[in-house]
Amino acid sequence: MKLLSSFACGITVLMLFVNMAIGAEKRVAITFDDGPSFLSTKQILAILKEKDVRATFFVIGKNVQRYPELARAIIADGNVIANHSYDHSRFLAFISNRKLDTELDLTEKSIFDATGLHAILFRAPYGYASSDMYKELIRKGYTVVRWSVDPTDWSIRRSAPDIVKIVLKEARPNGIILLHEGHPHTIKALPEIIDALRNNGYQFVTVDQIVGQKPYK
Repeated sequence: MKLLSSFACGITVLMLFVNMAIGAEKRVAITFDDGPSFLSTKQILAILKEKDVRATFFVIGKNVQRYPELARAIIADGNVIANHSYDHSRFLAFISNRKLDTELDLTEKSIFDATGLHAILFRAPYGYASSDMYKELIRKGYTVVRWSVDPTDWSIRRSAPDIVKIVLKEARPNGIILLHEGHPHTIKALPEIIDALRNNGYQFVTVDQIVGQKPYK
């Protein structure tokens, strides 16, 4: 599973590969994008705590500013918090480096002000990233994380059973599951996803353990 890209100009940069076949352990990381959310974060954290699972939350800076107590709750339960840009713009891959730096720095400051942590894992909104964007992210010391399982849980066409079915079908050792905050069917699907994967022999880890990179400075 390729998590980082090489530049279009042919210069090879840091590239992270997760070999699905390595090791006997079946590990998987559950990740949540777009929070913290007044509608869902507390419910997600309650489920994770009940199931004794730690997850990774890729948060939006302006949401952290709005709900700093939820960012602190994420960390207090042993989960990992990470950068998902300040305002989730679909044009982030096409802006100047100066504007990109502003997005990254505002989000990092929001996370730090709320939690005291400097998050250095990054996931681009919609997964869109240009070669120039990758260069700047690497220069600033970020590890870019994508995913291997995407049940498109944000879609109104996806029911909870649909989400569970897709995750179970696509899950592999050392996989990264992409879920989103703010969607009731995701919350409904989460306990069943955890129970079914655990019954299939999977252990749950945070995404830094999958990619082998530290989550904070």
